Amino acid sequence: MNKKNKKNKKNKKKSKLSLLKNKLWKIFSEWVRRSKADIKGFVTCYTCGKRMHWKKSQAGHYVSRKYLGTFVNEFNVKPQCAGCNLYKKGASDEFAFHLVQEQGAIILDYLNTLKHENIKPDTTYYQNLIDEYINKLKTLNK
Repeated sequence: MNKKNKKNKKNKKKSKLSLLKNKLWKIFSEWVRRSKADIKGFVTCYTCGKRMHWKKSQAGHYVSRKYLGTFVNEFNVKPQCAGCNLYKKGASDEFAFHLVQEQGAIILDYLNTLKHENIKPDTTYYQNLIDEYINKLKTLNK
């Protein structure tokens, strides 16, 4: 196999993984927001307390989503308003405060340790997580 074919094969594999990662994020993000919604579909921003419909909220991270170890961790991702998630870059101090209130100070160490996990995702890794959160979403519909 020549260099060009190897590169094309590698790019196709990366492209498929990228598509699966994006699909996982879409499903997980919806689950995070809907699982915290009340019967009318409203959630509270984790960091500032603003109320909004889950469809208007975002799934914000304490530890950046660039780390695969915490990318879809339920402790690390909570509903946030766009103001906190985008304009305040996640409002990490407020996020940390609420995490500690709910879980204790150890949660911050736990998430910061997880972010350094060396995860080598493949299609099976992403597909298993996609299936898990699709099933979790189905339970919300009941």
